[in-house]
Amino acid sequence: MQGTTSRFGEAPTTFLDIWRWGQELERLHARIAPHFVRPEPRRRALAYLKGIVCLKFLF
Repeated sequence: MQGTTSRFGEAPTTFLDIWRWGQELERLHARIAPHFVRPEPRRRALAYLKGIVCLKFLF
């Protein structure tokens, strides 16, 4: 699978890059999840982190 080059001349983003980002987000989420008692805020925190990463592709 071939990646796309960003507008800023960065190296192309590959499927492996995206997979690694997902793995790192899961690790980060595992670290902060104990700070949330209820499952709903834990899920929202993960969704928020995923949204931050998605912004890379919009701007």
